[in-house]
Amino acid sequence: MSRKISYETYLVQMGHTPSGVKSYLCSGNIIARDLPNITTLKYKDIVDYLFSKSERLKNVNHKNFILYGLKKYYDYLIEIGKCENHPCKTLKIKTKQSKEVIHQDLFSTKELQLLNNKEERYSILKVRNEVMLSLLLNQALVLSELKNIKLKSVDLDEGSIYIKASKTLNRRKLYLSNQQLDLFIDYIKNHRQKLIKTKCDYFLVGKLGTQIGHSDVNYLVKYFGAMFPDRHLCPLNIRRSVIANWLNEKQLSLEQVQYMAGHKLTSTTLRYRQKTLKSN
Repeated sequence: MSRKISYETYLVQMGHTPSGVKSYLCSGNIIARDLPNITTLKYKDIVDYLFSKSERLKNVNHKNFILYGLKKYYDYLIEIGKCENHPCKTLKIKTKQSKEVIHQDLFSTKELQLLNNKEERYSILKVRNEVMLSLLLNQALVLSELKNIKLKSVDLDEGSIYIKASKTLNRRKLYLSNQQLDLFIDYIKNHRQKLIKTKCDYFLVGKLGTQIGHSDVNYLVKYFGAMFPDRHLCPLNIRRSVIANWLNEKQLSLEQVQYMAGHKLTSTTLRYRQKTLKSN
């Protein structure tokens, strides 16, 4: 049976954050203005609509902002009984990975701090997931570094973690915050042993007791994606955000950020420095 509720009420009931509700309402206003006949549109109509906006929406994330808004609005229309079909449910916009750092797509430290309190299907993974997330948010590790950390690389006495070099990144020793250190001690002493089934040298292990995979990390991060419907939350963008925040929010030195990020070239780190307009 359909429910007659407002779009805003629907978004709140779906568990979106205030910023997420505001973002969806913004895209909803654009959609309502552009597509008054939205209940009669087909897949091709949606594709044509997005294509028609391509000149004004140069940034692919702005196009995704509209597409995500469309998908959510169709969910709402189906919920209240005004539409039976979802014409763009499977529609995706292909993107080309770029080395350019687009600061509008990144997340502030305050926004990243919202990534917590995930409901766990497997309670035994809760602390491990908190450890994984802390390494993304504090040390800006890439996926391959995260999954390949060895237990011996974690020094609880020194409060540090050693990251091996790769073809693209330098080796480095990164220090843990006091909160992280307490979390790591709890994980190693009270939770990791419950996960492993046989001998395992890796620091982070999955529910089967073996080395975690990329999917474990992606699944964890994807859970929080609905909080930011206008941007793409993924491990890479978390890393980019943390590095940018080191430079622009915390005002750490360029050399320090280059070391912490593992960049081989200073020019790579410089991409994360946000340019400001100076008044005359």
